[in-house]
Amino acid sequence: MVAYNENTKDIYFIECKYSDNINAKEVLEDLKEKSEYINLDIKNKYYIIFAKSFKERIKENNLHLFDLKDLENIIYRI
Repeated sequence: MVAYNENTKDIYFIECKYSDNINAKEVLEDLKEKSEYINLDIKNKYYIIFAKSFKERIKENNLHLFDLKDLENIIYRI
């Protein structure tokens, strides 16, 4: 999925994987490659990956990872 905020010029690239032990680094590289095809006035790029679980939780600027436990915690806080 792609979401674009015309006011702030921020763009969000979102990938959902319903599998365990997802390699977040590979998915992020794929999203970054795909993001190069977007021809918009972009100020900031953000990457969001949802998965059942991750092989390793990587940290990078503008990257957000969510697994099922994260989503469960969010739901129970509401």
